[in-house]
Amino acid sequence: MEKNQQELNSPEIPAEQEQYLLETVPLIKRIVGRKLHRSFISASDDISQKVFLKLWKWISKSKKELTGEEWQKLANTATQNEIKTFYSHKSNKEIACIDDQEVISKNSFGLIEGDTEKEVNSLAMRAWEEIKKLSLRQKYALLLQKQELILYLVASKCCQIQEIAEHLQLSKERFLEVYQLLPLPDEKISEIYFEAAKEKLTTKQIWEARSKARTKLHNVLE
Repeated sequence: MEKNQQELNSPEIPAEQEQYLLETVPLIKRIVGRKLHRSFISASDDISQKVFLKLWKWISKSKKELTGEEWQKLANTATQNEIKTFYSHKSNKEIACIDDQEVISKNSFGLIEGDTEKEVNSLAMRAWEEIKKLSLRQKYALLLQKQELILYLVASKCCQIQEIAEHLQLSKERFLEVYQLLPLPDEKISEIYFEAAKEKLTTKQIWEARSKARTKLHNVLE
């Protein structure tokens, strides 16, 4: 964990590039899940994290600005290379990799097909304004259950990564570490919540907090 924090403690990169980097995580996990043989499935999180950290270090040093499509292609290539490297160290257990042309569609962010960009951004802004009003435990219960919600908010440009981290009372570096692991089970959400609030919550309390948060958002956005 300490090593990851040091690697993420890099110079600031443009907010738009941070957004694109976060959007690669579902793609990375999807490719690893499809290409990694079930015998090695326990290594999937480590491989995904290595790819993410390499992309982070690369953009921090290169200072290049890529489009969303270029980021997806870069993530796809980096992930497949990492998997090949993994297999190269498994001398008698190599498994052929199948080409994968996975891409992230707008629906990956929870957007509704047919909505205009203006409508989507307006809805995301309303959702974010209501999320900011939630209690800390409700924010944790809601935001750390799914990557899609965070992607939806960031991709709609109604908030930035730093803002979400601040509302969870986490450093940006710690938030990025947590983000790579989403979705989290309630037991793990409770552990991370304790880091920020120094308050222990049961899984039942996490579930109740999420239910209340969803009800508040539903009442505002319906």
